[in-house]
Amino acid sequence: MKKKRSTLQGFILCFSLFLIIQSCNDEKTTDKKEAQSAANLTDTAIKESTPLTAGPFAVLKLEKQKLLELFAEGQVKKLLIQFSQDNTPGGNILGIAYGAKPTNVFLTGPKDLVQATSETWDTTGKKILGNNELSESKIKKIIGGPIAQNAQDLYFYPKKNANNHIYYVVSTQLIAFTKMEDITTITYPPTSEDTNPSPPDPPCTTCDLDL
Repeated sequence: MKKKRSTLQGFILCFSLFLIIQSCNDEKTTDKKEAQSAANLTDTAIKESTPLTAGPFAVLKLEKQKLLELFAEGQVKKLLIQFSQDNTPGGNILGIAYGAKPTNVFLTGPKDLVQATSETWDTTGKKILGNNELSESKIKKIIGGPIAQNAQDLYFYPKKNANNHIYYVVSTQLIAFTKMEDITTITYPPTSEDTNPSPPDPPCTTCDLDL
């Protein structure tokens, strides 16, 4: 009787160990499949992502209603503009706007900047694309008062500075021109303001104090 009981206990023990080992193997297989699946997704995302080219650039418009929505949150003190590109081959460089704290924490957005004209602009040589910021104080100078009362469509004219960074001259006026090359030497309205390429310039952490 003891021998039978011992044999039965041994069988149960061996079977339990088998189940534990099998369970571990199943977990390893599952983990491996999940890891492979994640790797495949990452690989697919990398393959499908299209890096921004260096142009052509367009005059962009941030519509009045979008400007109001971006500043609807009271802590927003500036806009951060990021470059984007339309989906056509060699598409134009466009922009996306976020409302942010002085410390660059996004609070509102994204809002698309739409192409304002059919003309595009480009320039030879090196072009560096990075975040551009436009402080609330500059916007108030452009529109002549508080955003809630004076909001208007804003037009963003691309330019390149001496360090090859692309930035924008911002105005409430859409300036007429016959050739986009003229935008490099055009005289902008006196109420225009420049966006700040940041980096390399430090973020405007005191925007809320400069009102």
